[in-house]
Amino acid sequence: MPGRSGTSPIWTEMPFFRDMIADYGSAAADFAAPAGMATPLGRYAKPEEIAGQIAFLLSRASGPMTGAAMVVDGGYSL
Repeated sequence: MPGRSGTSPIWTEMPFFRDMIADYGSAAADFAAPAGMATPLGRYAKPEEIAGQIAFLLSRASGPMTGAAMVVDGGYSL
């Protein structure tokens, strides 16, 4: 189960992550730092944004889509 910062124990138990928390001041800031560097959007997608994409795909509005891939990666693959 994700922690309050959106991270899971797989991250929070890692020594490098703990060191980064000390550098950035909080787990949330630490988790946001790589996203700011890794994506043109400057952040990771929020769960509700991904849910919106799923809702679209499940709706009639996506009916005309065939054989398309929706890339939701914050511009990483541009």
